[in-house]
Amino acid sequence: MSGAETDLLRIAALLRERALSLYRRDLEAERALRAGRDAIDGLRRDALVDGLRLGAHQMLGMGMLWQGELQRRRTALQLGIAEARARQGYSGALARDAFSREEAARRIVESVRKARADRRLAADERGLENLAALRMWRADEDGEPGL
Repeated sequence: MSGAETDLLRIAALLRERALSLYRRDLEAERALRAGRDAIDGLRRDALVDGLRLGAHQMLGMGMLWQGELQRRRTALQLGIAEARARQGYSGALARDAFSREEAARRIVESVRKARADRRLAADERGLENLAALRMWRADEDGEPGL
C-alpha cells in the first residue's frame, strides 16, 4: 500500500472518530440534562408524598418553591434537552457522513490495489508470452521443434 493510500485511510478514520466523539459528547450532554430534570421531578414527587404530613404553611411554601425556582430550572433543563437532541441530529448526520467517507476511501484504495495487481499480472503475462515467442523463434532458427 502506498503512502497516499495509507494517508487517505488514516484521515478518513480520524474524521470518523472525530464525528463519533462529537456525537457521543452530545449524547452525554443530553443524559446529564435528563438526570438534572429527573432529580427535580423526584424532588417534586417526594414533596407531594411528604406533603400529606405537612401543614398549610409548609404546603404553600412548597408550592411557591415549585412554581418559582424549580419550575424555572426544569424549564431551562427541558430547553437544554431539546437543544441537545437537535445537536445529536446534526452530529449523527456528520457521523453517518464520516462512515460513508471512510467506506468510500476503503473502496477507492481497494480498487487502486486491484488495478495495480491487474497491471502487474498483465505485465507478467506479456513477459511470459514474449519469452514463449522468443523460444519459438529460436527453435525455428535452430531447426528444432517448437515448445
